Amino acid sequence: MTFIGHSLVGASLAQATIPAGASWKQWVFIINLYVLVAFFPDLPFPGWGHFRYDFSHSLFVNLALIIPLTLLGCYYRSRKDFASYPLLLGAALAWLTHFPLDAMYNHGRGVAIYWPFSEAALNLPLPWFATLDMSQPLTSAYNARVFLVEALFYLPVLATAILARYLWLRRRRPTGHAAGSSGHSR
Repeated sequence: MTFIGHSLVGASLAQATIPAGASWKQWVFIINLYVLVAFFPDLPFPGWGHFRYDFSHSLFVNLALIIPLTLLGCYYRSRKDFASYPLLLGAALAWLTHFPLDAMYNHGRGVAIYWPFSEAALNLPLPWFATLDMSQPLTSAYNARVFLVEALFYLPVLATAILARYLWLRRRRPTGHAAGSSGHSR
């Protein structure tokens, strides 16, 4: 999966956990955070990402990072008004989406999420998802098609998440008064 699919899924999950009264700065921060954590196993740190695919895409290695970070966030949440529990759990879920998304590539190898305990791989190939060809420029017709297919597949997921959030927030509004109205006539 490219950054397109991971980013759109991360942004979709953010829609479910952003607090109702969040400012636009909070929206931007939360969506970017979710996109970052959804893409985290691919980040090009030394000894991580595609440099050590077995290590960076191991469920066990990632849980060893996710669990303490989430617990740390929960600890700060209990001490200060740091972040809501749904935000913290949603970020952990966004991170975990990386593995089934990568398993959808049609190359047939899957993702060795059980490393180092097993060589078994999670393999859920969809025929329309192809890997990038890094021997070609990212702007080549082949790679552009890979990006386009992911965008066309995951943009409706994001649109659905945005619509669901809008409908949910609309349903929660008090009825009988216009927004901002005090209910008094002059």
